[in-house]
Amino acid sequence: MDKVLCNEIPYIEILLLILGTVKCILIWRVQHQKDKIKDI
Repeated sequence: MDKVLCNEIPYIEILLLILGTVKCILIWRVQHQKDKIKDI
């Protein structure tokens, strides 16, 4: 079963998902920092 699952999901899609989540986190952090600067 594990081998079948690995074959069905390409590594490229997994990498894209990871990159997408990292981008979202970085964008969120930048926006959060801007909000903090505005509050000060």
